[in-house]
Amino acid sequence: MSNQANKQSLDMSLPVKLVIIVSAVVLMLAVVNGLTSEKIASNEAEKSNSARKEIFTDATGFSLVNFQLTKEEEKSVSEIYAAEGSGEDLLGYCISVVGSGFGGDISLIVGVNLDGSVMGVQVISHTETPGIGSVALDKDGALLSQFVGASISEVQGVSAVSGATYSSAGVMEGVSVALEVAGRLLKEGY
Repeated sequence: MSNQANKQSLDMSLPVKLVIIVSAVVLMLAVVNGLTSEKIASNEAEKSNSARKEIFTDATGFSLVNFQLTKEEEKSVSEIYAAEGSGEDLLGYCISVVGSGFGGDISLIVGVNLDGSVMGVQVISHTETPGIGSVALDKDGALLSQFVGASISEVQGVSAVSGATYSSAGVMEGVSVALEVAGRLLKEGY
């Protein structure tokens, strides 16, 4: 009877040990997340600020625009900033959007001029395959520069990067949504 009781005790101790180990790991992850989440958010904000400044080099400031998006636009658009020149003249808009690539979401900032054309496109983050999809998203790559000067009717005419069709389509999707929103902003006089 002693062997059987001992065996039952061992059988019960293994799950208890696993629960303790898993709990400790979860606690450590929560602590690390708590310590790093503010820094990660700060880094993302700085990257977005830099991207806006790179698109609108003449801007003296950027102000957040409060604009009513449609339900469909809310799925893709996270922020809209007005790019302001000297004397607070409106230069255009920087619209933060998300497109769907092969590896997941592609976060972009699309700069739109007052004439409704693309001023520039900056990739903020992505999870595309290194050396394949990521090549299409390079700042100096062939894809992003094709959008500069494009209007909403010209976006679908942009050539996809060979081997990165899904990544290219995700950027086209994001740019199209940004241009649609910018068109409404311009029409409504924001």
